[in-house]
Amino acid sequence: MLGYVLELYLYYLKCGEGIIMFCCNCGNQLLVSANFCSECGQKVLVQVVDYNKLQKINNLMFYEGKAFTGSGVTYYCNGQKRHEETFSNGLGHGTWCHWYENGKKAQEIRYLSNEFDGLEVEWFENGQKKNEVSWSKGVLSGLGTSWYENGQKEGEVIYSEGKKHGCETLWYESGQMYSKGNWLHGVQVGHWIIWKTNGQKKWDGNYQHGEMVLE
Repeated sequence: MLGYVLELYLYYLKCGEGIIMFCCNCGNQLLVSANFCSECGQKVLVQVVDYNKLQKINNLMFYEGKAFTGSGVTYYCNGQKRHEETFSNGLGHGTWCHWYENGKKAQEIRYLSNEFDGLEVEWFENGQKKNEVSWSKGVLSGLGTSWYENGQKEGEVIYSEGKKHGCETLWYESGQMYSKGNWLHGVQVGHWIIWKTNGQKKWDGNYQHGEMVLE
């Protein structure tokens, strides 16, 4: 089952048993349809929404004809949280997280008014960091880094206005450098070197306007 909540409350999903909710004030188990806790009288602030009743129109999320504000949560059958996404007036807003079924985090990214804004991080299932990059109003900006599953750095490059701009370095999984060179607004320029897995140079030359200069 997929469910969205208008205000985050304490609840848990068991495969085949639906949603079980508990009062965050006294811990009493609640009926999904309850408006108040039968034990302490605390008002229930959560509304569980069927995923099929949510509509995406022009990149906005709607519920019953109104722009949706709240947290979207999905679960694996073992009860482990799978996704958590937040919306404000129909727009993706805040931190979105995805997890693997083993409970380790798979991705974390921030949204600002439906655009990526801030740091995006991805992990392998073993917990090792996979990618890290920064966004500014939906555009890649700053240092981008990637790793192999064994923890060895795979690549490093600078982004400016969504394009590679500056030095890029790539490595083999062994740690041996694979290539190094520069970009200018998304175009390869200047001196580039490529190495073989044994460390010997494979190619050493120049790029001009994105084209390899043949000597």
